[in-house]
Amino acid sequence: RRLVEIEYQKEIDAEPSTRLVEPYSLERQLPNWYVHTWDRTSDGARSFRLDRMRSAKLMREKFEAREGFEPTRLRDARTAKVLYDKEIARWAIERGARPLADGSAVRDLPVGSDEWLESEVLSLRGEATLLEPDELRHSIAARAKTLAKELGVERMRARA
Repeated sequence: RRLVEIEYQKEIDAEPSTRLVEPYSLERQLPNWYVHTWDRTSDGARSFRLDRMRSAKLMREKFEAREGFEPTRLRDARTAKVLYDKEIARWAIERGARPLADGSAVRDLPVGSDEWLESEVLSLRGEATLLEPDELRHSIAARAKTLAKELGVERMRARA
């Protein structure tokens, strides 16, 4: 029950930030480890990926556990439904997706941010399709078109 000062590098920020946190628990959610905290810097519950921590310094100051506070990753997150093509279905099933009769797979994912979901779907290079929520389908499609243009891709595969 001691405070920890972390230097954390968010994916979308150019520079790392320094946070003072009350660590509560560690969780493995493939493929990453998370530490669930009360972040005194932002005065709220936060979960941090361990691989994005540049440093962690155990402080001398102790803290009392917050009554009734049971942090879990993405507890208030909305859910997105993602369809994985046959080519990557096995990998997706290992991480919690449900297999479908045609060899593909589908998974309901907790989403902490729209940016994370966009990067998750686009990182699969056309082997995954966001089914829900609909408004994010449109923003991801627009981002994919922008990236294709920036990369000089003239033709994109169309789903049958």
